[in-house]
Amino acid sequence: NSNLLQPSTWPEALQFITQYIQSLSNPSTQIKAIAGDLCDVESMLALKDLFNSLGSNYTESRQDHINLCPDFRTNYLFNSKITGIDQSDICILIGCNPRMEAPLINARLRKAYLNGLDIYVIGNQIISNFETNILEQSPISSILKQSQKPLIIFGMSLFTDNNISKTCHYLLEQLLIKYPQFQNNSWNGISFLQTRSARNAALDIGFIKGPDVPDHDQNIQLVYLLGADEFDLEKDIPSNAFIIYQGSHGDKGASIADVVLPTTSFVEKNGTYVNLDGRVQRTKKAITAPGHARVDWECIRALAEFLHINLPYDNIEQLRQRLYQIAPHFEKLDSIQTPFLTKPLSLSSSSSSSELSKD
Repeated sequence: NSNLLQPSTWPEALQFITQYIQSLSNPSTQIKAIAGDLCDVESMLALKDLFNSLGSNYTESRQDHINLCPDFRTNYLFNSKITGIDQSDICILIGCNPRMEAPLINARLRKAYLNGLDIYVIGNQIISNFETNILEQSPISSILKQSQKPLIIFGMSLFTDNNISKTCHYLLEQLLIKYPQFQNNSWNGISFLQTRSARNAALDIGFIKGPDVPDHDQNIQLVYLLGADEFDLEKDIPSNAFIIYQGSHGDKGASIADVVLPTTSFVEKNGTYVNLDGRVQRTKKAITAPGHARVDWECIRALAEFLHINLPYDNIEQLRQRLYQIAPHFEKLDSIQTPFLTKPLSLSSSSSSSELSKD
């Protein structure tokens, strides 16, 4: 009543959320979940299972609204692998600045540059600690003709704008037609530089809104923020929505929430992530969580019980078995499962009015 958050116990908070969800006339079209950039895959899977059990396919992890197709892993991974930078003979950077966005990639590029790698940039010059050449009017074909293992790195900023994204889709299709050395059985030089720690794992389990979800949020009455603080308040959060924030940071999400569920940070729990080139990695608890903070997936599992929803796991190992059923590559830690070669991205060239010169 005072528009201020009031202290409560965990059962009180979960019961409060349960009553609100049960008061909705049609939860399947009235609830929405957003996962933050530091979420582990276990918590995202538990939340996805919960929302699917409520009939909702509105789960989203792309807070920057990138337009990448998650149907195939080649559409969003760093396909050349990080070590593949050392093998490439030409590198083209488009819409990214590795020194600012991915220092490890930058270090690899600098090492390769010192060993003779030619690095080119399409767009504005970037601040780097290696020499780059700007591709403007020069025909790209003269650079790629002699290359055996060309590498092209796309930044995520390209895919936040719909028109530029369509142009990139078309560019990739044409490059693969004219320069088949970009992809073959031993090399895939089409790489995407993800800048969000949780992104690849989220796309691996399909934590994106389903095709049946409308483009507008007019009917949304409840938004569940799972460690999400990077959203666009006006675009992503309806003004009259009931907001649940579950996470470890008292940031943007917690400041607008009606209920805050304190949970552990990534250093206070065991969790699974997927790195740039698709390698499954697992973290271990380093410190004890303060106060009444709980592990994320356990919190979601408890809420499911209040809602009388039976999620098929009671411990972390059972949850991971569920994960392996959805995405079997998660079972093989610290190894890269080479995905099948596919056309990068799924939009056809007809979706873009852009034209490339014959050069």
